[in-house]
Amino acid sequence: MLFDINNSTEVRGIGAGFDPDSFAATLLEARIEELVVIAKDVNGLCYFPSEIGPHHPEPDAKNLLGRQVKACQDVGIGVYVVYPVWWDEHLAIHHPEWLMMGKDRSTSLPAYGEPPAISQMCLSHPGLLEVVKQHTSEIFAHCEPDGVWFDMVNPATTSVAACYCVRCVSALEEAGESPVDPVVQQRRQNELCNATIKELTEYARALRPDIRVLYNTMAVLGTAERLPYLDEIEIECIPTGLWGYHYLPVHGRYARGLGVPVYGLTGRFAKHWGDYGGLKHPTQLRSELASTVALGLRCDIGDDPGPALRLDPAVYGTVAEAYQEIERIEPYLRGAAPVSEAAIVVSGPPLSQFAAEMGTDDEEVSSLVDQQLNDAPEMFLENIARGASVTGLTQLLQASHIQFDIVDRADDIERYQLLVLPDTLEVDDELAGRLQRHLDDGKAVLAVHGGARLAGADQLWPRQLRDAFRGESTFERPYTRLRGAALADIGERYREFDFALYVGADLWAVPEGDDLDVYAKLTEPTSDPLHLTGYAIPPSGEPTEYATVVRSGTLGVVSFPLGLGYFRHGYWIYRELFQRLLRDLLPDPLVRSTAPGSTEITVTQQEEPERWIVHIVNHSPLRHRRGGAEYLEDPIPLRDISIDLDIDGPIETAFEARTGTVLDVRRTDDRWQVTVPEIGVAATVVLTR
Repeated sequence: MLFDINNSTEVRGIGAGFDPDSFAATLLEARIEELVVIAKDVNGLCYFPSEIGPHHPEPDAKNLLGRQVKACQDVGIGVYVVYPVWWDEHLAIHHPEWLMMGKDRSTSLPAYGEPPAISQMCLSHPGLLEVVKQHTSEIFAHCEPDGVWFDMVNPATTSVAACYCVRCVSALEEAGESPVDPVVQQRRQNELCNATIKELTEYARALRPDIRVLYNTMAVLGTAERLPYLDEIEIECIPTGLWGYHYLPVHGRYARGLGVPVYGLTGRFAKHWGDYGGLKHPTQLRSELASTVALGLRCDIGDDPGPALRLDPAVYGTVAEAYQEIERIEPYLRGAAPVSEAAIVVSGPPLSQFAAEMGTDDEEVSSLVDQQLNDAPEMFLENIARGASVTGLTQLLQASHIQFDIVDRADDIERYQLLVLPDTLEVDDELAGRLQRHLDDGKAVLAVHGGARLAGADQLWPRQLRDAFRGESTFERPYTRLRGAALADIGERYREFDFALYVGADLWAVPEGDDLDVYAKLTEPTSDPLHLTGYAIPPSGEPTEYATVVRSGTLGVVSFPLGLGYFRHGYWIYRELFQRLLRDLLPDPLVRSTAPGSTEITVTQQEEPERWIVHIVNHSPLRHRRGGAEYLEDPIPLRDISIDLDIDGPIETAFEARTGTVLDVRRTDDRWQVTVPEIGVAATVVLTR
């Protein structure tokens, strides 16, 4: 559980409702094993005795941290302290020279008399780090937390980071680099982030060798180089707020392969942080935790109990209901590792997230987005496109019940049977060689749009398609017509139907035959749009020579941005084409199921005792307004869902862990099969040797 409490100096009654005994009892009843409490809030106010402060003027505030820590530790609850690093409104006012500065020399400090937004300070200023370190030593002297949770260390809150303060500009110019180059700026901010993490972790460990140290927002590209200084990774993600329900599946699948424990942090709020009076329906919170642990992550819930620090029975009753369900399956979560047969291969600038839909009415976040669009528009839009591509492919693989990770191109990608290359992946000669050897070894690659193209060249990287590239279609919205196996999948009535490609396509001249199966061809619109009026331009009705979907042995390629297109438009035909290629490239997937595509199915494995765990999450939202949050409050029950697994060796027993229901297990076509009679929010099927 994490407390996010932020109080201005005008707030009164700080800690007025805090009673250590009832506080601890409420946490225990809610099944909370660890609690993250505020040491300093984003206003810069300390809740521990400090020589440099500042403290909240309320008398009970100065020792509030230590009282919470003691109350928890007295009953065996572990305690972390949270400390925001670069967001500190007090320091922003008293040291405006420490603020990050945009290219237009603006900062995030609001006009006098206006409420603060997010006043972001630059990590290059030694004075900032000295304050953080002194506060850290004072916290450790005041109490003995089990860990420290440094928040606001990643300077790239929405993937792009740049600072034009005098220290950053001077450092880049002295190194002979251009401060106005977004790539140079991103690299510097990554170096500052790494240096800050190293310095703070080493300082904390020198004071307390047993302390656990973690940093928020580290499920980002480049985190592998920071791993020596991270004991855990926390993925902040309140799906009903800023992040949406696609964020955690993407970033969780990436972070879980980094070798440290990973937590998925949602919130009890109906919307976003600080949503007083907003409380998730118990079923929605249960669903979110089920999805979190199904990914192999640990689960965490955020709350803001308000200035009085009185824990509300409605909130903690809801939390208890969700955690009790996790408690029932906990024996099958400990030490369980995800089982993956496929991987999405990613790359990009360090600190980048795959945030395709981080949208909100929150003015604080909107101001950051506006600043990044102003300073580095191309990089910002490239990051959004990258996130949308990866997210769209994640949606497609999830809907197909494929077991997959998301991995950096520098990782051991060869261990996967199937590699999926996103629309925006840059494939250089080195990666192209690895991919070709992967194919030569009999494994599979599904390359989408730019992921099939050799970076910086008018060529495709697969050997059999090297000279097929003919440029990009001049039409923003061409069409494609299905043929062969793809047409057979959906029916003869679609033989002359031209499906819209809403996000464009490349032109690939692919000769048929010689182990090249063309599943769809490009159809272009009728004429130049400047000479037409009305709606979209209709197709010409005559397919061109250019292929849009091709299979060659264990290689599948798509000439249009399938991931981006599916994320933005959800067009069913894109899913059909994707799944056609999957059936060719991965004919014996680990999981087959009669569950609908909205159902999340993941597989984990425990070694001692040896058993396989199948997590089934019934993602069944109510109708909601366009662009609004999904509400998972009344799932439609799934009945008689068949799950069959491609695993070797004997299986002795099978049961559903949440209810204890024993399931019949049978061997059919060299696969183990069970049928789950009913699934409400989620089911956890355990198969034992």
